[in-house]
Parts: sequence; C-alpha cells; structure tokens
Amino acid sequence: MNGSRPKALMLLQPNNPTGRMLSDKCLKRCIQWAYEMDVHLISNEIYAISLYEKQKMMSMAQVWYDELNNKKNAKDLKYKGFLTNQVHITGGLSKDFGINGFRIGFIYTRN
Repeated sequence: MNGSRPKALMLLQPNNPTGRMLSDKCLKRCIQWAYEMDVHLISNEIYAISLYEKQKMMSMAQVWYDELNNKKNAKDLKYKGFLTNQVHITGGLSKDFGINGFRIGFIYTRN
C-alpha cells in the first residue's frame, strides 16, 4: 500500500441508520477536497427520500449544479471539467420504496 493513493471519495447520505445528513457546506468541501486530490467523488443517495420528520435532503446534484453555475467558478475550466467528469451520483429503488429484492439502481454521471 505504500505510495498508493485513493481513487475516489464515496459519501452515503442520509446515513443509515441514524439519518444524519451532510450540510451543503460540507458537501462543497468534499467536492473541493476531491478536486484538490484529483479523485472521483461518488455520492450514494440510496436513502434520499427515507428521511425523519422535518429533515431536508441536500442532494449532491444540487450542490454540483450550484458549483457548476457559480460565477466565481465561471472561468476555471479545469474545475468545471472536474465537476462534469469526476462527480457521480448513485441511488436505487429498493431502499426508499421498500421493495427488497427488486434491485434497480442508477448512476448519474457524465463520464
């Protein structure tokens, strides 16, 4: 393992079983870290609609969209390239819809 480095950062939110979610500030920092380390960022949102009362899900898709359209980042083509090619979002149906054994999932990526 000497000399090896991570190839991806994978996030799961909301977290199972506590339901804890990352703030948009934390998600932006994860994007920044992945950019600095030149690794892929994978956000697994398999429990996206399984929320406790009064919780609001901040999807990586929203943070990704905000960062991509942020005027501050408009001229940084390397950062925009990272956002479009190295940020991926996954999810599925079995957890949120209670259809165990029905393994249908998705990945949103442009890579």
